[in-house]
Amino acid sequence: MAKIRFKCTCGKTLAVDEQHAGKTAKCPACGRPIAVPEHPSAAAAENAPASKAAMDDVYGSILLKQAQRKRVKAALDEYSRKAKKRNLIIAVSVVSVLLVGFLGREFFRTYGPRVGPVKDYTEAVRPYLAGLNRSDPLTRAAAAWEVADAGGRDVAALIGAVTKEDEPLVQIIAIRALCRIDRAEAPQYLRPLLEDDDLDVRMSAAFALALCTNGEITPESVAPFIRKALTGNASWLAWFENATQESGPKTKAMGFLNTKLGSTSKKTRAEAAWMTAATFGPSPMILPLLRDEDPGVAVTACRALAPFLTADEFQRLDADADPAGAFRLRLNMLINLSLRLRHDDPVIRREAALALAGNGQNGSAYLFSHALTDDDWFVRFAAFKGLLRLDLKKAWEVLRSAGAPGASDDNEWVRRVAERMGRGPEENGT
Repeated sequence: MAKIRFKCTCGKTLAVDEQHAGKTAKCPACGRPIAVPEHPSAAAAENAPASKAAMDDVYGSILLKQAQRKRVKAALDEYSRKAKKRNLIIAVSVVSVLLVGFLGREFFRTYGPRVGPVKDYTEAVRPYLAGLNRSDPLTRAAAAWEVADAGGRDVAALIGAVTKEDEPLVQIIAIRALCRIDRAEAPQYLRPLLEDDDLDVRMSAAFALALCTNGEITPESVAPFIRKALTGNASWLAWFENATQESGPKTKAMGFLNTKLGSTSKKTRAEAAWMTAATFGPSPMILPLLRDEDPGVAVTACRALAPFLTADEFQRLDADADPAGAFRLRLNMLINLSLRLRHDDPVIRREAALALAGNGQNGSAYLFSHALTDDDWFVRFAAFKGLLRLDLKKAWEVLRSAGAPGASDDNEWVRRVAERMGRGPEENGT
């Protein structure tokens, strides 16, 4: 016989025979009377809504909790994303402020002096002032050179400010220019450079101080300044003291220098070039360094010889007890430097042209022929500056033989110098 299954309100499931349908039964669990459904299907129908509602409640509760978890996770993700974005913005802002501050400091410290109002300077100087604040060190070097040649004594302070730069080429041009502008004022700007970090700057300043204070460059006149420049280099300072105190032929000092000039250390070779110049003047021992495999040493050799290439220093060589030897020395210096004008490295060509530009000897005019058509504009600029120191007729001979573009050059600084060659001897100051 079929059974009728149904639930009591207490949750107890009851099962009775079908013959008891419609009757009242007593729940064995709670003792309450309960009506037996008329048919098994009725019991199922009666219990179904309760089961479905229970299932809906459970399922809804699960969905609700899942939705809550999703909302919480989304909120946390959004907060994390915004926090990261905010931190990134803060970090970028801080870095940007620091970078702008650093670049601004470096710009005013490295990219030339602040020249002040243009009206404070003469008409001859004004066209070149803007170049002192350019970012390109070669442009600043050219501008300093032009200002020095055009301005005279009233721009000594401005050129003195250029010596505080961090670019050795610009500093060395300013150092040499100060001696031409005002030898009385120059020492106050040159003395601090004896403590510069760069060897070439320190030594160039020492030689310039000897020229400004004594009117000539000799081992005796340069010695006090070399000692100051060697502060912090105990080994070279001790050697220099011994070398300058020796009497008679300095064979021992020369032997030591020859060893250093052949050192495997490029730093030692560069230092030896300056020590040779300080102790023996424009010695032939320096000449091999012009052909050194290291560009830095070759540049230093050019700079060590440059103080002895001026017209005044050439005349002092004429007073040597051995005129033939002096002639050979001058010739060797000029030839070796002219060969550097054909070097592959533009840095070496610039230094060679810069050294030769101060010579001012008509006999060296044709050394500039190749430099006038060089691919590097600063080499051309230095060559034209060198020609302006010569007899104008001789300069034009060289210019025509070289086929140089001159006033039609594609660089503004070269054009300016070349244009002055066409104004005649009076306007050029030659």
